[in-house]
Amino acid sequence: MEAFRNLASGATVAEVAAYRCRGDLGGAILNLMRWETYVAAYLIACVGGFCVIGTYLYCVRKTIRRRSKKIEMESSSFELVDFLVGGTERAVALTLVLWAPPYVPTFIGGWVLLKFALGWQRTEHSEEGDTGSLLALTANVFSFAIAIGVGVYLNHEALNVWAATPH
Repeated sequence: MEAFRNLASGATVAEVAAYRCRGDLGGAILNLMRWETYVAAYLIACVGGFCVIGTYLYCVRKTIRRRSKKIEMESSSFELVDFLVGGTERAVALTLVLWAPPYVPTFIGGWVLLKFALGWQRTEHSEEGDTGSLLALTANVFSFAIAIGVGVYLNHEALNVWAATPH
């Protein structure tokens, strides 16, 4: 709550962001939100994100099948494992945006690196495998964008924290 009092007492947004980078990584404004707001945010990010990303993957795969006779792209866009993995990554990203914004870039970079190191979405080195990996990477970007968008909507100060972070 001290960051909120600082902002109310005339501190600049940059000063509050710097304060939050030093210790209070959450958001004082977030403490004033009702639990229903959090439930709605996680449902939008996790379930809504699954529907959006699944639809995106379905449309892209259908387009690829139609235009390229060499690439099969037979995988489904609405599997349980996709819901669980995608929902988990969006939930963690949303939590970090809300309560610890400086850690979002590290989490995203580490998560994508781990998925590719484990051979995620790749069966073999082929044109189909390369296309599938690139498609999975674009879906991952959109997936994180949904979680970050919902989080920034609730915690506008996250943008100030990222802007204040040394490059």
